[in-house]
Amino acid sequence: MNPVTCFGGWKASFLAGMICFWVAGFTSAATSDDPMDRLQHVESFAVGGIGIAGTTSDGERALRALLQGQNATEQLQSLFAHATPAGQLYALLGLRVHDRATYEKALQVFKAPEIEVETIAGCIISRAPFKQLLDRIKAGQYDPILERPAR
Repeated sequence: MNPVTCFGGWKASFLAGMICFWVAGFTSAATSDDPMDRLQHVESFAVGGIGIAGTTSDGERALRALLQGQNATEQLQSLFAHATPAGQLYALLGLRVHDRATYEKALQVFKAPEIEVETIAGCIISRAPFKQLLDRIKAGQYDPILERPAR
């Protein structure tokens, strides 16, 4: 085995690992313990494992906490009206899994913005059109993830 190739592969793996740890830390740095506050100001939409360890994002943790509360539907509706675009996606996802009738009503009056939202999947940070992410929510792509325990 060529030692240069081996070393180069090791450096690339190490760098990729460090980036993944940074991604996981970046999304889990909460500014508040209040799930409403965290979701209202969240900048990235990340459902499913992120980082090299596949941990749950702060946004997903906040959504899960909100869904456990007494008045989740009312909080999600409020969040939907006052959150960042990523927060609006979390609110719609929460309404879909928690109160389908309210979710359907919200979709009838909602006009999806023509913007891109930062997303995180694994170690990959990218941007996706809001409408594309909303279509994934409508199709139920994230529902099974929320049915599993958080990591």
